[in-house]
Amino acid sequence: MEIGLIEDYAVRMVLYLSQKEGKVVSRKELAEKVDIPLSLLSRIGQMLEVADLVYVQKGRGGGYKLKKKPEEITLLDVIEAIHGKVYLNRCVESPGFCSRSPDCPVHEVWIEINERFRELLKTYDFRKLLTKNGDYQGKKSKKQK
Repeated sequence: MEIGLIEDYAVRMVLYLSQKEGKVVSRKELAEKVDIPLSLLSRIGQMLEVADLVYVQKGRGGGYKLKKKPEEITLLDVIEAIHGKVYLNRCVESPGFCSRSPDCPVHEVWIEINERFRELLKTYDFRKLLTKNGDYQGKKSKKQK
């Protein structure tokens, strides 16, 4: 399991929207502030909307806002909204995938590591992430660097 670029973009998007809680953020502002190409922003927004994490407001004055409070959204929620269920090894997701699973000395270890990883991702909600390092301003302009 690798957290890819799309998952990273989704985390950035939700982190920025968490700071703007309750407000609609325009596509342009969001794309610029968190450095997401506009071509991917819509796709990511749709995936987060399907997962019931983000509301997409269409039309003039449209944009994105959170459907839930930042403390109700975890890293696991966002990653799984984009990637699907997180699992370490195929045998963890599909026990019948490997005929050796019942006798494999590592199989139970993969299951334990997978469960701990998922639980750890659940402990990081977006309110906690915001308070960890102060306000998240997204991408800094050249003047701010």
